[in-house]
Amino acid sequence: MRDVQSAEEELKKGQKKVSEKIKRGLCEFSWTQAE
Repeated sequence: MRDVQSAEEELKKGQKKVSEKIKRGLCEFSWTQAE
């Protein structure tokens, strides 16, 4: 059971990293569009 919990936590961490990357990418995209 512990392996499943740690796997889920790793998944959540990965999703957080991905969403942060997407947010950063959107910010950079909007900046390049504004120029």
